[in-house]
Amino acid sequence: MPNAKRIGWVIYAVGFVIWCFGYLSAGHAPLFDWAAATPWWISIFVPNLEAELGLALMFASMVPMYWPLSLHPWAENLRSSLAASLQGGAAAKRWRHEGRIRG
Repeated sequence: MPNAKRIGWVIYAVGFVIWCFGYLSAGHAPLFDWAAATPWWISIFVPNLEAELGLALMFASMVPMYWPLSLHPWAENLRSSLAASLQGGAAAKRWRHEGRIRG
């Protein structure tokens, strides 16, 4: 787990540096027309292709940090909550009866 977090933070740092470079330079034309599709306060953060790439890397860095849910101590609670909401509460009633969750 610590290695995955380190890899995620390295990807984030690289993305942040690329985003800063793109934000502070003229750069290339963006792939997506942010000004037309988003409010101004979002579009100002991605003025060019380099900023888009850096932002994509920063978001992608969350995958190695948070993807392996089975390694997190809160993963079982998350799974039971998701299952309860997806099954319309039937699972929650069963788990309450079994004493797995409170409520």
